[in-house]
Amino acid sequence: MNGSYPSVPSAGAIQFQATFASADANYAWQEFVVKHGTSAICLDRGVASLGTKVAGTSWTVTVTLTIA
Repeated sequence: MNGSYPSVPSAGAIQFQATFASADANYAWQEFVVKHGTSAICLDRGVASLGTKVAGTSWTVTVTLTIA
């Protein structure tokens, strides 16, 4: 997770952000999860074809969860 995240952009919302550097996660992205790092408990999961990340690129993913 990037520095200063998670953040609270508005009431009832929480935002998570991670950056994947050149050598990280170089494959077809078909899903993403927000999970607790040590327990591996998932808070959210999304399924979507996001494309294929290749070496030499850096991707930043931002997820905003809104609680009603």
